[in-house]
Amino acid sequence: MKKRIIIILVLVGVIGWPTVRTAFRDLIIQKALSRPESRQRMSVLPKHVMLSEPITNKQIIVIGYASFDIGTTSLVSRAAAGSDGTCVLVTNTALSVCFMRPFNPGKESALQDDQQLAAAKEEYPKSLRQIRNHGSDPVQAEVEAEDRQPATLWELTWMSKDEFMNYFIQVIQKSRWSIGQNEVICFRTPHAKGLIRIGETRDDRLRAGVWFSSLDLKKYVACHISIARTTECDIGPLVESIARSFRFTVESIPSPEDLSLLIAQAGIPKKEDRQQEANSPGMAEELEKHLQEYQVERIRKGLPPLPVPLTKEMDDQLVKDGVLPPVNAGSNGIIRHKEMEENKEN
Repeated sequence: MKKRIIIILVLVGVIGWPTVRTAFRDLIIQKALSRPESRQRMSVLPKHVMLSEPITNKQIIVIGYASFDIGTTSLVSRAAAGSDGTCVLVTNTALSVCFMRPFNPGKESALQDDQQLAAAKEEYPKSLRQIRNHGSDPVQAEVEAEDRQPATLWELTWMSKDEFMNYFIQVIQKSRWSIGQNEVICFRTPHAKGLIRIGETRDDRLRAGVWFSSLDLKKYVACHISIARTTECDIGPLVESIARSFRFTVESIPSPEDLSLLIAQAGIPKKEDRQQEANSPGMAEELEKHLQEYQVERIRKGLPPLPVPLTKEMDDQLVKDGVLPPVNAGSNGIIRHKEMEENKEN
């Protein structure tokens, strides 16, 4: 009798433990994908394409540290933005391209070699490689995450601890981006490689985010692109034109001070000094409104804020929705968001 009980317990242990482990893993993944937009993002399968250089250029835009073809002959204006003048805006009445401050990716993410890390290397080699790639090759890390599709219960069952940890990291990486609900394209050109994410909803073809990396992995920049709702066209050709022709024109990204000077030397004035605003009534206000709306979106999603103050109405709405805590008058969206992050840490 005792022998029979032991056999039954062994069978339950052998068959039951994988089932319990699978259920637990599935619960973790479902929790991470609890939002409908997160599940939609996971379902998007990226395209991988090689883009050749354009045969002819419509309008080359120089932004100090890089150049690209804007894909239209319509007149555009350029302006340096941000507190240090290292963000670049290229706009007209139909489109807006905002380049964030470029940077030099580090050799690796800041993981120190100690006894705990040495043990982790043996137990979680794939997971650590994915984490390190964020420092050494951010675009490749994002591409690998975009390639990840939802795992079946069978796949979850037979994943090792390292494979499941790596899968979980990539799920978080991919699903955290609201942009890319419509289409994702991984591309490579003779001068750069990158990632295009189109759409903040399944049917959105008006907004896109593009991430560029030099082929030597020494330079990296991201930009946000949008076209006006009144424009009867698809953002796809515009994004492809920029991606196909983009190239860095410096060996490495300089310090913020030197970068600001480099942008100014390219003939790009600071936003507040831009003379074209006097000849383009409403353009400055329209651009400011666009950036403020984008700032609100970033704060709602817990992303690092842009150097763009919010209006009192936007600030009040964020407080009403519980995104930001009420503080003294005079604070702007950037300061408010930083205060909220500090409160979370404490």
